[in-house]
Amino acid sequence: APTKAIKPTASNIVKPTPTKAIKPTVKNAPTPIVTKTNNPTPKASNTQSSMELQVMYFNGNSLTAANTINPMFKLTNKGNTDINLSDVKIRYYFTVDSDVRQTFWCDWCTAGTSNVYGSFNKLSSAISNADHYLEVGFSREAGSIKPGKSIEVQTRFSKDNWTDYSQSNDYSFNPSKGYTLSNKITIYLNGKLIFGKEPL
Repeated sequence: APTKAIKPTASNIVKPTPTKAIKPTVKNAPTPIVTKTNNPTPKASNTQSSMELQVMYFNGNSLTAANTINPMFKLTNKGNTDINLSDVKIRYYFTVDSDVRQTFWCDWCTAGTSNVYGSFNKLSSAISNADHYLEVGFSREAGSIKPGKSIEVQTRFSKDNWTDYSQSNDYSFNPSKGYTLSNKITIYLNGKLIFGKEPL
């Protein structure tokens, strides 16, 4: 958590405001999960459109300059068999704008808030509108998604000194007011890209 000297006032903290249809009732704030940057896997050069699993998403915080990024995901099983969530990874690509340690939170998930984790990964070289990505994963306790069913995951992350991100130059930024389908979020199943397009 940020120190008292640099903690922003309530007036300048941008809080996530999910749409009414997906707004959860969170009784207890989750414990922040702090992760370190590490080396990413090699990027793919093609776009995948999976018949197994699709993701829709939007940013709960649509300001172009904000101290908090709020990716909201909806995963849907389009296949005919159960998909174990522990085999699934979601990646959100962005520019960090300053090399500062970051913290991830999962605010709510239909598969269990405590069953979601995030890690920050620095690309080996900056590319168009991305130099980092957030990877969201699930523990075994999250269970599976049955055919035709969906789960929702509401996340956010910030720099530990609460300085702003410029979201306007982020590859995955989606300021729409609700879930939309886009290839700028990628999904991996057992390490294989199955949906979306990695930035080149």
